[in-house]
Amino acid sequence: MVFELTHPYYLLGLLLLAVLLWAYRRSLVDFSRVQRRASLFVRSLILTLLVLAIAGLTLLSPTHEKTVVFLVDESRSIDANAREITEQYLKRAETAAGTTPIAILPFAGTVRKQMRSSEVGTSGSEIAAQNEDEAIEEQTKEKDNNAATDIARAIEPAIAMLPPDRVPLLVLLSDGNETVGDALAAVIQGGVPVATVPLPAAETPEVQLAELNIPPQVRQGEPFTIEVVVQSNRESKGKIAVFREGFKIVEENQPLEIGKNVFRFQQS
Repeated sequence: MVFELTHPYYLLGLLLLAVLLWAYRRSLVDFSRVQRRASLFVRSLILTLLVLAIAGLTLLSPTHEKTVVFLVDESRSIDANAREITEQYLKRAETAAGTTPIAILPFAGTVRKQMRSSEVGTSGSEIAAQNEDEAIEEQTKEKDNNAATDIARAIEPAIAMLPPDRVPLLVLLSDGNETVGDALAAVIQGGVPVATVPLPAAETPEVQLAELNIPPQVRQGEPFTIEVVVQSNRESKGKIAVFREGFKIVEENQPLEIGKNVFRFQQS
């Protein structure tokens, strides 16, 4: 066992013991010597305990008992294949956990309702609602929630729910496609080990407009560049149409490569 002080500089408060000793010697109270010494002892004990409490005296005891929280990505980029892999992994984890407490936090743009270990075998898309009306309401909210992936928002409450008397571990099941937040910063700030289980990226073709960049200010008649950034997970072709005040000013067929595609158009 090891003692630790979270705020050791508060131990300077023990200097007040000298004040108690001075008061003991200068006191004019009509007590016997035994009573005066007992009073000094009790006051010194109370002061010492208060200072140690403020200084954050903690008794540390080693333990190998773990608590594991599984963070399950349920964003739109997780397809049926990845969900099946997740469910099989969680079933194996529940079997292997034995008496080790585990919890499951599904997340996308926000964190969903916590699932107990007995609910590990349920589908990640199912919703634990009290009745059919609540289920419909929750499903409507989750459709909007699925559009984003905020790993940091899932890490923060997971760390908060870990008990201080056990070895903590977070297990992240995700494709790593983070769209909101900073997961790395959340892990560094939390100081809790995080294991990762990479999930395969969605196999369905996806093309999206990532950015539309124009200069914030130009002079009248001055030429400027419109920059269109398109993300694609497949090699393909696409038609790019640019509208300005409701009128189509550009329409081109362009090949798309995997990843980031940048197209520039001149205007004035």
